[in-house]
Amino acid sequence: MLKEQGHNPPPPKDMPNENWQRTIDHFLDSKYIARCEANAVVRQRQQFPYRGGTSSCSSTAYKTGLKRLDTYRKTHTDKDGNWLDTTAEQNYLALEQEIMCQNERAEEDGSQPPSEFASFQKVLGDRRGWFRGIGHKPSNTPSNVSVQSES
Repeated sequence: MLKEQGHNPPPPKDMPNENWQRTIDHFLDSKYIARCEANAVVRQRQQFPYRGGTSSCSSTAYKTGLKRLDTYRKTHTDKDGNWLDTTAEQNYLALEQEIMCQNERAEEDGSQPPSEFASFQKVLGDRRGWFRGIGHKPSNTPSNVSVQSES
């Protein structure tokens, strides 16, 4: 915008002018602007905030060594542990209850408790190619079939 209006701000310190001009051109590119607008629409459709950045919950769980339920809590609370949204808190409590119930049932039956995937899928649902609260599905997993083993 500045360049289009005849303004040419100086480059930041320690940045060559050529790189600065390429940066300005990149931000003025119509493809970049269209992508930014599409991302703004996606952010508006979010049901509640997520603090995990670009990493999926599974990736964050792996990196931090936490269970997925603990990771869900970590990525939906602020640094003081306060929930960012009531929907995220309600989902967490429902997940906690579902996992506890499944573990109790498995203990009564003497069987292995189902994976956390099943609990997340039951409570949060899923969508094509994605487990809500976890991340991408393996490419060979249909949407309507619960996964029984963790990958």
